[in-house]
Amino acid sequence: SVYGFYPEVPADFWGSLRVSLFGAALPEELSKFFMLWLLVRSSRHFDEAFDGIVYAVSVGMGFAALENLFYLWDNTNDWLYVGITRAIFSVPGHFVFGVIMGYYYSLVRFGNKHSLKNKILVILAPVFVHTIFNTILFTIDVTPLLAGILQIGFLILCILMWRYAHRRIKEQYERDEMWISTQRQNGYLPEPISVEEVKLPKELEALVERMAQNVHEVWAQNRLQQGWTYGPKRDDIL
Repeated sequence: SVYGFYPEVPADFWGSLRVSLFGAALPEELSKFFMLWLLVRSSRHFDEAFDGIVYAVSVGMGFAALENLFYLWDNTNDWLYVGITRAIFSVPGHFVFGVIMGYYYSLVRFGNKHSLKNKILVILAPVFVHTIFNTILFTIDVTPLLAGILQIGFLILCILMWRYAHRRIKEQYERDEMWISTQRQNGYLPEPISVEEVKLPKELEALVERMAQNVHEVWAQNRLQQGWTYGPKRDDIL
């Protein structure tokens, strides 16, 4: 079965490419990106570059688990073969797609927020790799004469994908470690106190809200005294 916006049964390479892109890669990666955005858009726990990979992979693994259930349900007569092949290839594939998406998501979040390249690659990079991954698999089924060559190519692709994901994971981990090391060398490493478990009595909620407003007003007053002016876009130079 084919799920997505393009439920065509491929008959050749071009059909495999269309199904891979419009029936799988594009709708699936867009769905995962939307869930990732919902998960981390206002989360205070998303405070390190490596977190982008962690959250994106978690979303990807959840999607893979749900997708596997659909495939097993539609292939009850051959469920063992389908389950094993998807466990070996599809689940690690979604892991890698998640690493790629999370890597670029963190670059946007903690790097240059105005980088159009990174914003595009958050979607384009995982869609591109996902499309190649599925296209080879679909083409193997419709071109028996090339099946052997394509299977070798697919294994090479899997190795390259895994190496790429490993480098991106290592890079983000080292970026966080460098940031922590730099802060410690400067003599200050922020360690905010977790207040998740704190439950305030109802009679104190209005007071806390008022105190929060006052903190913001004091901060704004200090900025104005430093020569800052209000504007629709932050510009430290001006």
